[in-house]
Amino acid sequence: MQLQLIEEGFLIQKSSDEETILKLRMKLGTYLSSASLVIAPTLDCNFNCMYCFQDHLKTYMDEKIQKKILTFVPEFIHKKKKLHVCWFGGEPLLPRSLKIIDNMSYAIQEICKEKDCKYSASTSTNGYYLTQETAQKLFKHKINSVQITLDGPPEIHNKRRALTDGKDTFDTILNNIEKTIDIIPISLRINIDHDNYLYVEDLFHILESKNLIGRFLTLDIAMTEPIKNKSFRYFDNKDFNKAQISLYQTAKKYGFQINEYVLQLVPVDIHCTALSDSHLSIAPDGYLYKCRNVFGNTRESIGHIDDIFSLNQKKDQWLNFNPYNDAECKDCKILPLCLGGCAYSKLYNQPTSRKCLKFHFEERLSLLSKCYCGTSDNEKKCVDCY
Repeated sequence: MQLQLIEEGFLIQKSSDEETILKLRMKLGTYLSSASLVIAPTLDCNFNCMYCFQDHLKTYMDEKIQKKILTFVPEFIHKKKKLHVCWFGGEPLLPRSLKIIDNMSYAIQEICKEKDCKYSASTSTNGYYLTQETAQKLFKHKINSVQITLDGPPEIHNKRRALTDGKDTFDTILNNIEKTIDIIPISLRINIDHDNYLYVEDLFHILESKNLIGRFLTLDIAMTEPIKNKSFRYFDNKDFNKAQISLYQTAKKYGFQINEYVLQLVPVDIHCTALSDSHLSIAPDGYLYKCRNVFGNTRESIGHIDDIFSLNQKKDQWLNFNPYNDAECKDCKILPLCLGGCAYSKLYNQPTSRKCLKFHFEERLSLLSKCYCGTSDNEKKCVDCY
């Protein structure tokens, strides 16, 4: 156990200058050997989620912007070993958007082959259009992770994540998950706040009855963030951590795989790819951003695809992000693990979006320890620990 703690960086020599090491890690993390793109073919969406931060503009990426991106990619991945593309929205699986993904995926993969750069992709979708045919198409395009959100049982989820015409969505999404989960890896996200937290176990019951729980790639219990809609009964950081850990404990009993990655207990070089020099988010109109949370707000754009190599100074606030400039972070014992957390929350003064790990941290570590009990039958033993 002691050797493992040393290898993972939890135990260090007293003589080590940990602050200097951390600053070097962060600096090196800015210049990764891999590249990443978030591409939004549209910001349009068929849902009207109560807490969504986006204005769903009914615009789609035209052929001119698509060609500009494809012209830019070879230079962007020059001397890079990997490229990961996240297809984002709006809702990326709307029929018109899916055609753009279909066309661009093939072209980008061909470029990567020519450049000897390994390609992978993912997408975040509401799941309403994830049919078997669509799942097969996405898998063909090397999309190896599809994130879908369910915010509770039908009576809760449908209030929060309805269609634009107010109709329910839960049954369609669940049916699509059942039909596609063996075609393409699906990750489940649940956004929680005071209004739905107590109903999440009801969702676990439903998923268990459908024999789905052990088949999800990952489980992400996330904070409903007050980016736009301020009327929700949001969690503060302390209460969110308590609720999240409690739900992960419950999820483990139902058979979800809970590990150090799910619990965010893996040391990182940078907290988010937005802080990397090798990352860009591209909106449908060709405007470039570092973080997808500001998609559509051209005042926060760092440039445009028309002039990709003349980016403005907005990018510098991301590349120079330093948690040691934050009084709350610089002396925190958790800093070596999270490296300051979400840069967006600090740069845009969103304190409730920080999702700081320091609250109830001992309970988080305790939960992880129960998942590694030193037995060959970890999964069974972990359940018995509770």
